[in-house]
Amino acid sequence: MAKGLVFILLVAVLSCASGLYRDGYERVDTGPGGFFGAVLDENAGVAWFGVDDSPARIIKVDLTTMSVVGKLELEKDEQRLWSMVKHGKYGYIGVESPGGRLVGVDLESMTRLGYATASQFPLLAGTVLGDHAFFLGGVQPGDGDADRRAQDAGGGVRGLGAVPV
Repeated sequence: MAKGLVFILLVAVLSCASGLYRDGYERVDTGPGGFFGAVLDENAGVAWFGVDDSPARIIKVDLTTMSVVGKLELEKDEQRLWSMVKHGKYGYIGVESPGGRLVGVDLESMTRLGYATASQFPLLAGTVLGDHAFFLGGVQPGDGDADRRAQDAGGGVRGLGAVPV
């Protein structure tokens, strides 16, 4: 018991000394899917969080005040948000439905710019390297129908694609 109490006190002291503390929060209705994906602009002090809902949503948070300062709801059929990347003032959002749709967003004004169908499978992860964004298209474990479609399309269940940004 004494060792546990000492550990808790040590963690509390170290947390305060390192500056880890709760400064503020805002409650956000995430729907059944929760948060998926996040990008930030350290210089501007804002972050964007993907909300996996139907339709998918993006919220913009001021990191200084921890308040929501912008919201964008994607199109009705753009569901199952899986991934987000940021390049300049633009965000590229990977959604599952329909297929692997890549939605372009102006993150400053929180406006939807358009989309491209990048894959027949959801875009599960992404990253930016130079002037290209790379996305991983794949299927969820246990999705037998998607596994069969992937095998019919060439035998693989995943693919990596590059998109100029």
